[in-house]
Amino acid sequence: MLALVFCLPAEAKAGPELGASIVADTLANVSGGILSGAETLWRADATATFDAPFGIEGATAFVDIMHSRGKDFSGKRVGDAQVVSNVQGDGKLRPFEAWIEVPLAGSGLAFKAGLVDLNTEFDVQPVGAFFLNSSHGIGPEFSQSGDAGPSIFPVTSSALILRWGDECKSLRLGAFNAVAGDPDSPANFRVRLPGNDGLLMVGEGDVTLRGVTVQLGAWAYTSWGQRLGRPEGVTARQGQGIYGQVHGRIAGRRNERTLDGWIRAGRAGGATNRIGTYVGGGFTYGNDDEKVGLAIASARQTSGAARIFAPMEGRQARAETIVELSYARQVTESITFQPDLQYVRRPSWSKEIRDALVVGVRLSLVVGG
Repeated sequence: MLALVFCLPAEAKAGPELGASIVADTLANVSGGILSGAETLWRADATATFDAPFGIEGATAFVDIMHSRGKDFSGKRVGDAQVVSNVQGDGKLRPFEAWIEVPLAGSGLAFKAGLVDLNTEFDVQPVGAFFLNSSHGIGPEFSQSGDAGPSIFPVTSSALILRWGDECKSLRLGAFNAVAGDPDSPANFRVRLPGNDGLLMVGEGDVTLRGVTVQLGAWAYTSWGQRLGRPEGVTARQGQGIYGQVHGRIAGRRNERTLDGWIRAGRAGGATNRIGTYVGGGFTYGNDDEKVGLAIASARQTSGAARIFAPMEGRQARAETIVELSYARQVTESITFQPDLQYVRRPSWSKEIRDALVVGVRLSLVVGG
């Protein structure tokens, strides 16, 4: 679908298309983990989309102001590394995205520049987006990278992106500033041009045939970071990795109940990254009104990381694995109710922390564009 956006002709509008959304997760750790108890986490966004900004024919501009609220539920109660709620943020109000996209007429190319959420362009998991766990939005071997994570929720960085494609295939290339926000003062809103702190380079291509998409991607930093297990100041190349996934419809017809699925695998260098390998995937069944899904996410730390962290954290397992069962019902055109259950095996790869059981419910309200 991303490849189609810039192929369609723009329609003139009297003004910006406005939208707003709020997603709230009320979650309870009912067994195991670090500490039992419940918390409510939420994320709110206000968006505006402009056609032909600055008089540029066919161009689109987009602005998203975002606010998140809630405690560190995964860190304080569950103890997991993959983060059971993808709306768990840092409690700050900030511009989240602000970009302009310009198609290059007749070429199938489009150019985007500005403050960009990397996960709207790269490593997008359309079927996995149904679930609450963060690993089903972007692979954790990728999201762990960099000084403060790549340009994803809750903090983004400036980027330049070139996209080409048609209905059956697409290719995306991106250059992001290597540091998102200000790691030393997270409350500060800081934007630097790509390359000021080094670059995160990302490339991805996909091919779609009969409703099934095969996607391959790779990423690498030009900057340097702290080497795992070495004294302060001993650095290595910040990281690099590859990933691939297959997703699409398994059975059923469009506009009816369908069975959809996906599987994703990724690999990252271990010099500065704890997670070396990730495998995840799952299935959903239903339609826009009602859907049920089952997914699994398994993040495996490197053997070197297991040795490094054992003296500080106790006996180490190689993999943290989370199984998630979720059901969603659209109550009205704007409101969706989604009960959710997650079982966390070996939280943060620790054999000292009991497996956790998390139950909860998500409420989503979306209005406008």
